[in-house]
Amino acid sequence: MSPGFRLIGAIVSGALLCVAEPVSSQSAAIEVQVEGLAGPLRDNVLATLSVSRYRDQPGLTETSIRRLHARAPDEIRAALRPFGYYEPSIDAALDSRSGRWRARYTINAGEPVRVAHVEVILDGPGASDPEFAPPKTAPRRGERLLHPKYEALKQHYLTTAADRGYLDAAFTLSELRVSAAARTADMELHFATGKRYRFGPITLEQDILDDEFVARFVSFEEGDHYSIGDLLALQYALTDSEYFTLVEVDARRENAEGLAVPVTVRMEPRRRHRYTAGVGYATDTGPRVLAGWENRRINAQGHRVAADLEVSEVRYAFNTRYVIPLRNPVWERLTIAANVLEEELGDVESSRAELVLAHTKRNGRWQQTLAGRLSRERDLLAGTQTYVTQFVPQGSWLYSGGETGVRARNGYRLGIDVAASDEILGAPTRFLQLKTRLRTMHPVGERDRLLLRIEVGTTLATNADLLPSSQRFFAGGDASVRGYRYNELGTVDVNGNVIGGKHLLTASAEYEHWFSERWGAAVFVDAGNAFRDFGDSVRKSAGVGLRWGLPFAVVALDVAQPIADPNDSSFRFHLTLGVDL
Repeated sequence: MSPGFRLIGAIVSGALLCVAEPVSSQSAAIEVQVEGLAGPLRDNVLATLSVSRYRDQPGLTETSIRRLHARAPDEIRAALRPFGYYEPSIDAALDSRSGRWRARYTINAGEPVRVAHVEVILDGPGASDPEFAPPKTAPRRGERLLHPKYEALKQHYLTTAADRGYLDAAFTLSELRVSAAARTADMELHFATGKRYRFGPITLEQDILDDEFVARFVSFEEGDHYSIGDLLALQYALTDSEYFTLVEVDARRENAEGLAVPVTVRMEPRRRHRYTAGVGYATDTGPRVLAGWENRRINAQGHRVAADLEVSEVRYAFNTRYVIPLRNPVWERLTIAANVLEEELGDVESSRAELVLAHTKRNGRWQQTLAGRLSRERDLLAGTQTYVTQFVPQGSWLYSGGETGVRARNGYRLGIDVAASDEILGAPTRFLQLKTRLRTMHPVGERDRLLLRIEVGTTLATNADLLPSSQRFFAGGDASVRGYRYNELGTVDVNGNVIGGKHLLTASAEYEHWFSERWGAAVFVDAGNAFRDFGDSVRKSAGVGLRWGLPFAVVALDVAQPIADPNDSSFRFHLTLGVDL
C-alpha cells in the first residue's frame, strides 16, 4: 500500500474513533424539559421517555443521544393515549451548549377522546347477581377516555366472579374501539359468569389442638357459596391466632367434584413458648427494662398463659394473665389476670395488687371489654398511708377506622371507659367515672399530616376526697401536655401536693412535615389539666419536634415550653417511640 493510501486510511480511522468515542460523563448528562403538561400527564411522559430514563447513563455518545431523542415523539404519544389524548402536537428540540445536552419538548395534548358508548352484557346464572352491578367509578358516556378506568371495569367483573364463586367466568368479548379522528371511544364487554360453585368438604390438617376448637375459626360451612373472601379471612384468622407458623389454604377449582370445591387447610405449629426482653427509654419513665414470657397453648383447647415485667424509675408492673378463647376464638375471649403495680401519680406513691376478670368481644370495628376488678391499694402521701380494698365493675369500648400502620395519614380511634363502685363493694365512696379519648390524623398534601387529640374525663362521687389515686385524673407528659413532667398536673392539696383531680381535659394539635420517607419535623400546641372543677386553670404549652421514621415505629424527639405559666417557663424534652393510632 502506498504512503498516500496509508495516510488517507489513518485519517478515516481517526475520524471514526472520534465519532464512536463516548462523550465524557459530564457532557453525557442530558437536561430534559417537558412543557405544556402538568400532573399525571407530565409524570407519565417523563417516565416513558427513553431520553429521560437514560439521561445519566455513562458512556452515551452523540449518536445514541440523538437516537434517544428521535424516539421521543412516538413515546410521548404512547404516554398520552391512556389519558385519552390521541393527537397531541409535539415540538421537539435537541441542542448542545457548552458540552451539555438539552432535550426540550413542548406539547399540546389537544382535544381528548371521549367515551361515546359503553355496553356490558352478562350471560349465565350470575347475570342477575346484584354484585355484578357496574361500580360508581365505571366509565360513563361523555367522560374523557381513561384506559385505567376501562381496565378497572374489566377487573371488577373478574374479581367479583372469583369472590362470589363463579370460577368459570370469562370474557367472551372485550373491545375498546377508538376513533382518533372522531375523538370517540366505544367499549363493549360480554361476560359469561358460568355456574356458581360451593364449598365442599372442609379438612383441617393439624395435630396440636382439638379439631373442634380449630373448626371454630372457620366462618363458613360445607355447601355455602364459594368465596375467596371467606378463604382469606380463615387464613388470616389462623395466622393471627399465633398457634401456627404457616397456614396454607387449598381450594382450587381443578379439585372440584361437580360444583363442590373441597377445602384443605394445612397448618404447621408455632413454637409453644415465646420469650421477650428489651430495654428502652422515654421521658415519662426514664430508662426501663421489659421482659415477658408466653405459653401460646397450654392445652388442646387453645388456652394461653403469659407474664410481663416492666421496671422503670416511676413505674414497676408485674402482670400475669390466663386467656380462654370462647365460642368464636377470633373475636371473643375471657381473661383472668393478676397484677402488681407501683407508680408515681403526682406526689402520691401508689401501689396495688389486683385480680381482674374480663370478657372481650369484637364486633366489626367495635371492641368491647367488660370487666370486674378486685384491688388492694395503698397510697403514700407526705408520710401518710391510706389503704382501700374495693371491687370496681368497668367497661371499655374502642372504635377505630381509616388507615393503619406506622406512617398512616388518615385514620381515627375513639375510646370510651366507664367505671363505678359503691360502699357495699368496698369503695370508700360511691362513684361513677367516665372518660373518652379521640385521636385523629388528616392528610395534608402528599407528605404532611395533621394530628389532633382530645381526652375528657369526669367523676361523679359522693365524696371525691376519699377516692384512691388510681381513680383520680392526672395530666402532663409525653402523651398529654408536653412541657410538663409525667403526671405533674392535677389538683393540689393544702400543702401544695399534687393529688389528682375529679375531672380531666387535655387537647393537642400537631402538624408534621416529612422531608423524606425517614425524616420529618413537627410543630404542636398542647393544653389541659386535671381539675377539681371544670373551669379551673388550664395549662398550655407549645413546641417543635424531630421525627425519625423506622419500619416498625416513629421516634419522636420534642422540645416544649409552658406558655404563660408563672411557676414554670423552662424547656422540657420528650422522647417517645411508637405509632400514632
